[in-house]
Amino acid sequence: LDLPQSLRDRRIHNRFHVNLLRPHFPSDTTNFPNREEPDAYDFGAPDDVEWHVEEIVDHAWVKGTNKYQFLVKWSIGEPTWEPQSECNKLAAMDRYLELMGVSRIVDLKRKTEP
Repeated sequence: LDLPQSLRDRRIHNRFHVNLLRPHFPSDTTNFPNREEPDAYDFGAPDDVEWHVEEIVDHAWVKGTNKYQFLVKWSIGEPTWEPQSECNKLAAMDRYLELMGVSRIVDLKRKTEP
């Protein structure tokens, strides 16, 4: 899909499984007059607010890549699965490893993909 730049900036993937796609039917203003809908990709956060990682809450082993993904809880918005390469140097990673009782990422239990 050709996504708007604002979605690409938020790291939304441009590929989706066909089962996740649905046709879009615009609102019928005759049934709902004066109804305003926010943009589907407006997460409600002002543009000048900086997102930061609150904590890492889960992990999963990604078969074929020999890497982990981590479920990151953000200060704003929904948690997202992020690749290991994006999480390696986070202070939240140190706290997560400590909670898991290991000192290195490679020592985490290999749970399969979410």
